[in-house]
Amino acid sequence: MSSVEYFVALSFVPGEMSDLTHGRALAASCPAEAKELAAWLAKEDGGAVAFSRRGNPDIGSYKDAKILGAYGDVPPDISEQVHRQIDIAST
Repeated sequence: MSSVEYFVALSFVPGEMSDLTHGRALAASCPAEAKELAAWLAKEDGGAVAFSRRGNPDIGSYKDAKILGAYGDVPPDISEQVHRQIDIAST
C-alpha cells in the first residue's frame, strides 16, 4: 500500500489533577472536515485539535502530525506548535 493521509479531530478534557487529557477522536475525510469537527468537539468537551498525519500503515511508518487548528483549551505544547506553524507560514 502506498502512503495515505489521515485527518483527525481530537478533543481534550480536564484530567484528575487539573491537567488536560485526550478525549474523543473522530476521523475526517479532509482538512476542512477535521477543523469543523474539532471546533464542535471544543464546544462539547472544552478543547480540541485538528491534525493530519501521513504514513504507510503496511509498514507502520508515519511522519509527525501536522496541526491544522486548535480550539478552546489544549495542552501548552500543542498550542506552542500551532503558533510556530503560523509564524513559519507567515514568513
